[in-house]
Amino acid sequence: MYQGSTPTLPIRIPGKNLTEAKLFLTIKDSRNGNLQTVTSDSENFSVSFDGEDTVGEVTLTQEQTLAISAGSASVQLRFVFPNGKAGVTQKKMLCVNDVLLKDVISYDG
Repeated sequence: MYQGSTPTLPIRIPGKNLTEAKLFLTIKDSRNGNLQTVTSDSENFSVSFDGEDTVGEVTLTQEQTLAISAGSASVQLRFVFPNGKAGVTQKKMLCVNDVLLKDVISYDG
């Protein structure tokens, strides 16, 4: 993933149907400890159940990826059901690549 990009991160949680849960995907910057969290009620987060696994994707904004330092970051998914039962996935590592222009860019044309 590059800073300043709008990557779509795939999600697969084996053996669980989390379509009724609220999901929280959190990325922790390894350098400064800052957190970026996207919840499943966001328009940038989709999730479904394929009969065996929960699958989905989260698209990050330029602002979110620019806020993460170049290097490694950890990512983890937490979830909670309407009855209050909560769970968590293992942490995964994410490589964040540096960019030269550290501003949000737009196409005005």
